[in-house]
Amino acid sequence: MWGNLNDGWQRALEELGLDEWHSTDYFRRQSPNEAPKIPAPLLNALGRGTVQEFNCVSYAVDKEAAKKARGEHLGVIPSDSKMLMDLCFLGIGAAKEDQHEPDRIRILFDQGEPFIRHLKASWQEGRRALRSSGENGWPLQVREVEPANSKEHPGLQVADLVSWTIRCRYEYGDRMIDPKIPLMMFSFLWVLQGGFLDEERIRALYIDRSTPTFGHNYSFRDF
Repeated sequence: MWGNLNDGWQRALEELGLDEWHSTDYFRRQSPNEAPKIPAPLLNALGRGTVQEFNCVSYAVDKEAAKKARGEHLGVIPSDSKMLMDLCFLGIGAAKEDQHEPDRIRILFDQGEPFIRHLKASWQEGRRALRSSGENGWPLQVREVEPANSKEHPGLQVADLVSWTIRCRYEYGDRMIDPKIPLMMFSFLWVLQGGFLDEERIRALYIDRSTPTFGHNYSFRDF
């Protein structure tokens, strides 16, 4: 699956005259007075790639809500990074044949991405805890968490596009003033899991021990 996606992505970049994709840089170069130049080759590559075994998970947390809940329920609400890591890995999962096998997953971060330190800390802490208890879990399935060159790993460029698009969703909401946003998100709608951890969902998960409904709630009414 990755081989097919990488090949299609590289062909799309060549068609666009790009060596590498970076969402912020690409759209910053576009004139605000011009009609949006939607990178159709990339959308097509994603459309073909996401019909295969492709999974995409994104969570965000309201830091103030989490801080408030922690103050009211000491020792109950985990750190922001642990909340996000646990939820993301529950969503990603692993191939069925690898579910109970250690050291099966390799996690790559774009070079210079600061969040790697949060993930590595959660991963290392989780490995120690699971080894001590004799239980299984995602920290034991992860072999390494390491930085990588996005030019060599198009999956990192795809992740950049997903994160840029979701950030726009949080900033603009249903006012999606730029038609690039829903058009790009459309490629991920069928495989995207996750959502926003507000105060209600944090309390549901960790205090009420219930399962809240998550969703990114994209609207296509106006497009």
